[in-house]
Amino acid sequence: MTHTCRLVLTGIATAAAVAACSPRSAPPTPSSTAPTYIGAPIDSRDPDRVCQAFGEAIHRIDTTRDAGPTDAYRRATVFMDAALAATVNRQPSVPPGSQWRRWAAHRAYTEVRAGPYAGDALPEPTDTDLYHAAVITVQPVGRDGWRGPTEHHIVMCRLRPTETGWRVNAYETE
Repeated sequence: MTHTCRLVLTGIATAAAVAACSPRSAPPTPSSTAPTYIGAPIDSRDPDRVCQAFGEAIHRIDTTRDAGPTDAYRRATVFMDAALAATVNRQPSVPPGSQWRRWAAHRAYTEVRAGPYAGDALPEPTDTDLYHAAVITVQPVGRDGWRGPTEHHIVMCRLRPTETGWRVNAYETE
């Protein structure tokens, strides 16, 4: 895992960055457009919570409501900056695969929890970016009583300040 994590982080750390303000200065002030997640507002001044909520959102699906896994990413655009959200919204929907079909046969949804990341060191903040990560635990649960295997993912976020708070500008999952 250490080797993989470092490769992923290197990819985030070397991505092109252009921003007008520094995350080392005062954090952005959230506006009334702060994202909500499962009915609760997310403090967009807290980059760690934004990354955790983003990680939860991309893994939270319901096969009775969603057409496929792409729907979760589109819902998660509330945690993304405008550039990343536009990229996600331009992507074609991914056709459901065998895992989706297995979950759909059970009319499954995912139970998702975010926890703190305690792995390899993340890149140092720069004048334009902060880096945070979260451990995401996912378990599919069928409405027929079936429970699939629990999965653990690490979501690494590069965040940038916006007028409405911190937003994910790039991410990697493993």
